[in-house]
Amino acid sequence: MRDNLKIELSNLVKDPKLEELSLTLHTPNFFSILDVTKSEIRHSNFLAWLMSPNESHNLNTIFLKWFLKDIFSSEKIEWANEFSIDSFNLHNIKVYREWQNIDLVIVHEEFVIAIENKVDSSEHSRQLKRYTDVVNESFPNLKKAFVFLTIDGLNPKDETDANQYISINYGLIKSLITLVIT
Repeated sequence: MRDNLKIELSNLVKDPKLEELSLTLHTPNFFSILDVTKSEIRHSNFLAWLMSPNESHNLNTIFLKWFLKDIFSSEKIEWANEFSIDSFNLHNIKVYREWQNIDLVIVHEEFVIAIENKVDSSEHSRQLKRYTDVVNESFPNLKKAFVFLTIDGLNPKDETDANQYISINYGLIKSLITLVIT
């Protein structure tokens, strides 16, 4: 038994995937390098840039498409799913920052998505309810989705908001960035 354990440990230590894991854990965090890890505005600006098809990143709609696939796969969205994303022309999408105090708003000719981004703060003063009302009033003829983006994928505190907002975490953002740039 002791010999088996030694062989298994030896195989683990010699496994190149262990080195890959070590490198992954030490990947530079650009927000940390720029000293803006807790700056929600900077995170939102970066996300708006990634989601905008015509920006200088040369990703076209790739990041946006993968992000929307995740959003549309939620059971909270009845008007689309991850399979229907290819039926939408994403080239004319507009991404707005701080529109009516909402961190990110994605506007398509058929739908609108409001994203509340929380990096180092929590929701306050019924803001999610206010944002829902503003989007519903401003875009009465468009289909809607509401996203609550947090570091850990927390759900909104209010039950009504939690039933409407899709909770996602920054792990998804990281995995999408990795997907589209490799």
